[in-house]
Amino acid sequence: MKSEVRSTAGSKERTTLPTPTDCELYDGAPVGLCFLDRNLRYVSLSQRLADLNGTPAATHIGKTVKEMIPELFPRVHPFLLRALNGEAIQGVKVVRPSSRKGG
Repeated sequence: MKSEVRSTAGSKERTTLPTPTDCELYDGAPVGLCFLDRNLRYVSLSQRLADLNGTPAATHIGKTVKEMIPELFPRVHPFLLRALNGEAIQGVKVVRPSSRKGG
């Protein structure tokens, strides 16, 4: 299965992107990976990201990043916008605060 998206230049060209089911990279990656649409809604994601977010993968589809990880959204939003504008983002590590009480 492949996802088709309009080019960012607004032309009528379509680019075909692989989805996680097409990529062995998703299965073996030690990080969470996903495809988002221009409205920051999940199109697809790796099982690893679903596990990191603590919610089944199917629950993410069609929901925004803000809906799924509201506590982290303010930290990741600027990076998502930069990536959507074509910038390669490197060297960023986002750590979720521990939900355990008392340390």
